[in-house]
Amino acid sequence: MKHAIFLFIPLILLGAGCFGGSGSTGSNGSLWRTNDAGATWDQLSALPGATGVGSIAGVNVTSVEVDPSDSSTYYMGTESNGLLYTHDYGSTWARFEDSEVKSGYIVDVEVNPETLCTIYVLKSDRVLKSNNCGREWKSVYSEARSDVSLTAMEIDWYTPDTLWIGTSDGDITRTQDGGASWDTLYHISGDVTDIMVSNSDSRIIMYTTAKHGYRRTTDGGENWEEVKKDLDKQFDEADDIYSITQDRLGNTVVMNTKYGLIKSRDQGATWEHVDILTSPGEVRIWSVAMNPENASEMYYATGDIFYTSTSGGSSWQTESLPSSRAAKTMIVHPSSTEYVLVGFAVQD
Repeated sequence: MKHAIFLFIPLILLGAGCFGGSGSTGSNGSLWRTNDAGATWDQLSALPGATGVGSIAGVNVTSVEVDPSDSSTYYMGTESNGLLYTHDYGSTWARFEDSEVKSGYIVDVEVNPETLCTIYVLKSDRVLKSNNCGREWKSVYSEARSDVSLTAMEIDWYTPDTLWIGTSDGDITRTQDGGASWDTLYHISGDVTDIMVSNSDSRIIMYTTAKHGYRRTTDGGENWEEVKKDLDKQFDEADDIYSITQDRLGNTVVMNTKYGLIKSRDQGATWEHVDILTSPGEVRIWSVAMNPENASEMYYATGDIFYTSTSGGSSWQTESLPSSRAAKTMIVHPSSTEYVLVGFAVQD
């Protein structure tokens, strides 16, 4: 993708100013980076413009996606400032000019790993698609129900024209032709909070929910297994799930729940407790990530502490987070795995 990046629209001309959003006063938002387990942090917030370098330090971050074709390119969704992008590992940022993505709440971003410049953006009421690196966007899915919002999205790495989305009403919906047509395959009780296509086998998909466990298919969506009672019985309140993550091979899956962290070594068939430094349910874990190349290297964040383990959770190192906001999203850089990227937003 890097060969085409300078065809993007010009940088937003805010000069030396800054912009935030609803409730986003202050300058400790945006994306932060550490390469020493949280001992030091760099805020990635520079916004070059015609009259100087501005800042996005006030934005609330909702999602971060590293382009699979160019690891120097990130896409960052925000709560009220639309979609931002960088082509230099976050050193400088810009906004797209298209009104569809220039402002508003961005729920999630996915990038086609095979077709250059094909990007999907999830908003609360629609899915947007660009085939030309973000110069133009079109809606490929709209949610007609006013009381239902789109809450999660995931692309199939094996067949990237397949995209999965979830809703606040519990719908599991899929396109297999890049958004031209959609089918609702299943309905869950409760909000869909996250979706994972297994890196070990793309026919294995997991949908997590708030307070209603998760649903799992091993045949690409033909049949679904409901997992709630057994999960909650084994780990109290683990049926209330915030997010899910995995290593590059899909051999280890970690789920962030109201109980705490639990781990699966068989693509979600069975689970085990992850030892952390607090009792189950004692603190809210805002985000969790693992080194895609080494599942023993794990990270998570609570209200003000960043935790690092190099032993799969047997022991932890702690450091202070650089922001008073919540660490809402966290990823380990897929090619430079010493770097952990954390996006901050005002707590709900």
